[in-house]
Amino acid sequence: MARNVSLYKKIGADVARMSPRDDFSGLARFLVETLRTPPSQDGLKNALQHMWGYVSDRYEASRVPLHAWPLTDLLAQIQDLTFKHSQPYLMESVALSELAVWIKDNRM
Repeated sequence: MARNVSLYKKIGADVARMSPRDDFSGLARFLVETLRTPPSQDGLKNALQHMWGYVSDRYEASRVPLHAWPLTDLLAQIQDLTFKHSQPYLMESVALSELAVWIKDNRM
């Protein structure tokens, strides 16, 4: 999602149509290549905001507007809340750790 929202949706639909007997090697190779591509800062923001939607109802600290958070802090909160509350979608997401490598700007 951080790299290309349309591609994210297409891959999801393609994987949903696959069966356990299908050959996943091409998909795995494509995903590795995609993960090596740096996402834009806007793509990072979008992906983190999407992920935040899965855990924000569990956030009990101050209500500083989301756009004011540094991306590193937002990712850390998402990670913390995901593990604390065992949020299944995010627990299975590579993005929960992978996006940290690409965060350059300290502000959203």
